[in-house]
Amino acid sequence: MNPDAGEHAISSHPGEQAAAEAATRLSWREFPYYAKRYGERGWRFSLSDSGWIETLCELSAEAAKSQILWLANLLAARGMPRLLLERHLDHLHAELLAAVPDRGSRYEVLRVLATHLRTIRTASIPESVFAQVGAEFEARTAASSERVRNMGSVIAAAVVDDQAGVGNVLESVVSWAKDPARFDSVWIEAVDAALERARAGCASVRK
Repeated sequence: MNPDAGEHAISSHPGEQAAAEAATRLSWREFPYYAKRYGERGWRFSLSDSGWIETLCELSAEAAKSQILWLANLLAARGMPRLLLERHLDHLHAELLAAVPDRGSRYEVLRVLATHLRTIRTASIPESVFAQVGAEFEARTAASSERVRNMGSVIAAAVVDDQAGVGNVLESVVSWAKDPARFDSVWIEAVDAALERARAGCASVRK
Protein backbone atom coordinates (compact mmCIF):
# COMPACT_ATOMS: atom_id res chain seq x y z
CA MET A 1 0.00 0.00 0.00
CA ASN A 2 2.81 2.42 0.91
CA PRO A 3 6.44 1.27 0.64
CA ASP A 4 7.60 4.49 2.35
CA ALA A 5 5.74 3.54 5.54
CA GLY A 6 8.09 0.69 6.43
CA GLU A 7 7.21 -2.79 7.62
CA HIS A 8 4.41 -2.22 10.13
CA ALA A 9 1.36 -4.49 9.86
CA ILE A 10 -1.88 -3.28 8.32
CA SER A 11 -5.29 -4.87 7.96
CA SER A 12 -5.65 -7.21 4.97
CA HIS A 13 -9.45 -7.52 5.28
CA PRO A 14 -11.01 -6.19 2.00
CA GLY A 15 -13.87 -4.47 3.81
CA GLU A 16 -11.50 -2.83 6.26
CA GLN A 17 -9.23 -1.65 3.45
CA ALA A 18 -12.24 -0.12 1.67
CA ALA A 19 -13.30 1.57 4.91
CA ALA A 20 -9.77 2.95 5.38
CA GLU A 21 -9.93 4.59 1.96
CA ALA A 22 -13.44 5.95 2.53
CA ALA A 23 -12.47 7.40 5.91
CA THR A 24 -9.35 8.97 4.43
CA ARG A 25 -11.46 10.66 1.75
CA LEU A 26 -13.74 12.06 4.44
CA SER A 27 -10.84 13.31 6.55
CA TRP A 28 -9.18 14.98 3.59
CA ARG A 29 -12.48 16.57 2.58
CA GLU A 30 -13.01 17.89 6.11
CA PHE A 31 -9.45 19.25 6.32
CA PRO A 32 -8.13 20.36 2.90
CA TYR A 33 -4.91 21.21 4.77
CA TYR A 34 -3.88 17.60 4.19
CA ALA A 35 -3.90 17.92 0.42
CA LYS A 36 -2.53 21.45 0.34
CA ARG A 37 0.44 20.60 2.52
CA TYR A 38 1.16 16.88 2.09
CA GLY A 39 -0.09 16.02 -1.40
CA GLU A 40 0.03 12.52 -2.89
CA ARG A 41 2.68 11.26 -0.47
CA GLY A 42 0.48 12.29 2.43
CA TRP A 43 -2.45 10.43 0.91
CA ARG A 44 -0.45 7.21 0.80
CA PHE A 45 0.58 7.62 4.44
CA SER A 46 -3.02 8.30 5.45
CA LEU A 47 -4.08 5.01 3.87
CA SER A 48 -1.28 2.97 5.44
CA ASP A 49 -1.73 4.63 8.83
CA SER A 50 -5.44 3.79 8.66
CA GLY A 51 -4.64 0.18 7.91
CA TRP A 52 -2.36 0.08 10.94
CA ILE A 53 -4.95 1.76 13.16
CA GLU A 54 -7.43 -0.98 12.25
CA THR A 55 -5.06 -3.55 13.76
CA LEU A 56 -5.38 -1.79 17.13
CA CYS A 57 -8.83 -3.36 17.40
CA GLU A 58 -7.00 -6.54 18.42
CA LEU A 59 -5.60 -4.85 21.55
CA SER A 60 -7.10 -3.99 24.91
CA ALA A 61 -8.48 -0.46 25.23
CA GLU A 62 -5.55 0.65 27.40
CA ALA A 63 -2.93 -0.78 25.05
CA ALA A 64 -4.69 0.78 22.07
CA LYS A 65 -4.78 4.18 23.84
CA SER A 66 -1.04 4.01 24.36
CA GLN A 67 -0.44 3.22 20.70
CA ILE A 68 -2.81 5.88 19.34
CA LEU A 69 -1.29 8.56 21.55
CA TRP A 70 2.14 7.59 20.23
CA LEU A 71 0.88 7.98 16.64
CA ALA A 72 -0.96 11.22 17.45
CA ASN A 73 2.19 12.79 18.89
CA LEU A 74 4.32 11.55 16.02
CA LEU A 75 1.98 13.05 13.42
CA ALA A 76 1.61 16.26 15.42
CA ALA A 77 5.37 16.78 15.37
CA ARG A 78 5.10 16.60 11.57
CA GLY A 79 2.49 19.34 11.43
CA MET A 80 -0.75 17.39 11.95
CA PRO A 81 -2.32 18.38 15.29
CA ARG A 82 -3.95 15.58 17.25
CA LEU A 83 -7.41 16.90 16.33
CA LEU A 84 -6.87 15.50 12.84
CA LEU A 85 -6.38 11.97 14.14
CA GLU A 86 -9.29 12.40 16.55
CA ARG A 87 -11.61 13.23 13.66
CA HIS A 88 -10.11 10.51 11.45
CA LEU A 89 -10.89 7.92 14.11
CA ASP A 90 -14.51 9.12 14.08
CA HIS A 91 -14.65 8.68 10.31
CA LEU A 92 -12.86 5.34 10.37
CA HIS A 93 -15.19 3.93 13.03
CA ALA A 94 -18.26 4.99 11.05
CA GLU A 95 -16.95 3.63 7.76
CA LEU A 96 -15.98 0.29 9.29
CA LEU A 97 -19.44 -0.12 10.78
CA ALA A 98 -20.94 0.58 7.35
CA ALA A 99 -18.54 -1.70 5.44
CA VAL A 100 -18.32 -4.63 7.86
CA PRO A 101 -21.40 -4.41 10.12
CA ASP A 102 -21.10 -8.00 11.37
CA ARG A 103 -17.79 -7.06 13.06
CA GLY A 104 -19.15 -3.93 14.70
CA SER A 105 -18.18 -4.81 18.26
CA ARG A 106 -14.56 -5.24 17.13
CA TYR A 107 -14.43 -1.60 16.08
CA GLU A 108 -15.78 -0.10 19.30
CA VAL A 109 -12.22 0.55 20.48
CA LEU A 110 -11.82 3.14 17.70
CA ARG A 111 -14.71 5.15 19.11
CA VAL A 112 -13.05 4.87 22.53
CA LEU A 113 -9.77 6.15 21.07
CA ALA A 114 -11.45 9.14 19.41
CA THR A 115 -13.15 9.98 22.69
CA HIS A 116 -9.80 9.67 24.49
CA LEU A 117 -8.14 12.20 22.19
CA ARG A 118 -11.17 14.50 22.41
CA THR A 119 -11.07 14.38 26.21
CA ILE A 120 -7.39 15.32 26.20
CA ARG A 121 -8.11 18.26 23.87
CA THR A 122 -11.13 19.61 25.74
CA ALA A 123 -9.27 19.40 29.05
CA SER A 124 -6.98 22.14 27.70
CA ILE A 125 -9.52 24.45 26.05
CA PRO A 126 -13.32 24.75 26.35
CA GLU A 127 -15.05 23.20 23.37
CA SER A 128 -17.09 26.37 22.89
CA VAL A 129 -13.92 28.47 22.66
CA PHE A 130 -12.30 25.98 20.32
CA ALA A 131 -15.30 26.12 17.98
CA GLN A 132 -15.36 29.92 18.17
CA VAL A 133 -11.72 30.17 17.11
CA GLY A 134 -12.51 28.11 14.04
CA ALA A 135 -15.65 30.06 13.18
CA GLU A 136 -13.94 33.44 13.57
CA PHE A 137 -11.07 32.34 11.36
CA GLU A 138 -13.47 31.15 8.66
CA ALA A 139 -15.25 34.52 8.74
CA ARG A 140 -12.02 36.52 8.61
CA THR A 141 -10.61 34.55 5.67
CA ALA A 142 -13.78 34.07 3.61
CA ALA A 143 -12.49 36.34 0.85
CA SER A 144 -8.88 35.15 0.89
CA SER A 145 -7.82 33.84 -2.52
CA GLU A 146 -5.81 30.99 -0.99
CA ARG A 147 -8.35 30.10 1.71
CA VAL A 148 -8.01 26.61 3.22
CA ARG A 149 -11.27 25.52 4.82
CA ASN A 150 -11.20 24.53 8.52
CA MET A 151 -7.69 25.88 8.97
CA GLY A 152 -8.76 27.80 12.05
CA SER A 153 -9.46 24.53 13.82
CA VAL A 154 -6.06 23.20 12.78
CA ILE A 155 -4.37 26.31 14.22
CA ALA A 156 -6.34 26.13 17.47
CA ALA A 157 -5.52 22.43 17.79
CA ALA A 158 -1.83 23.15 17.27
CA VAL A 159 -1.94 25.66 20.13
CA VAL A 160 -3.67 23.11 22.37
CA ASP A 161 -1.06 20.46 21.57
CA ASP A 162 1.77 22.92 22.14
CA GLN A 163 0.34 23.86 25.52
CA ALA A 164 0.23 20.13 26.34
CA GLY A 165 3.94 19.81 25.60
CA VAL A 166 3.80 18.22 22.14
CA GLY A 167 7.00 19.36 20.45
CA ASN A 168 7.27 21.08 17.05
CA VAL A 169 3.57 20.99 16.18
CA LEU A 170 2.88 24.70 16.60
CA GLU A 171 6.07 25.78 14.86
CA SER A 172 5.33 23.45 11.95
CA VAL A 173 1.74 24.60 11.47
CA VAL A 174 2.48 28.31 11.91
CA SER A 175 5.47 28.32 9.55
CA TRP A 176 3.24 26.89 6.83
CA ALA A 177 0.14 28.96 7.62
CA LYS A 178 2.05 32.27 7.75
CA ASP A 179 4.17 31.79 4.65
CA PRO A 180 3.79 35.09 2.72
CA ALA A 181 4.67 33.30 -0.50
CA ARG A 182 1.51 31.25 -0.04
CA PHE A 183 -0.98 33.49 1.77
CA ASP A 184 -2.07 37.13 1.69
CA SER A 185 -1.87 39.62 4.56
CA VAL A 186 -5.54 39.17 5.52
CA TRP A 187 -4.98 35.44 6.00
CA ILE A 188 -1.77 35.93 8.01
CA GLU A 189 -3.48 38.47 10.28
CA ALA A 190 -6.27 35.95 10.83
CA VAL A 191 -3.69 33.31 11.79
CA ASP A 192 -2.25 35.67 14.42
CA ALA A 193 -5.73 36.39 15.77
CA ALA A 194 -6.54 32.69 15.99
CA LEU A 195 -3.30 31.98 17.82
CA GLU A 196 -4.02 34.71 20.36
CA ARG A 197 -7.61 33.59 20.90
CA ALA A 198 -6.64 29.91 21.29
CA ARG A 199 -3.87 30.76 23.76
CA ALA A 200 -6.33 32.82 25.79
CA GLY A 201 -8.75 29.89 25.80
CA CYS A 202 -6.07 27.56 27.11
CA ALA A 203 -5.05 30.09 29.75
CA SER A 204 -8.65 30.37 30.98
CA VAL A 205 -8.66 26.64 31.79
CA ARG A 206 -5.42 26.86 33.76
CA LYS A 207 -6.71 29.65 36.05
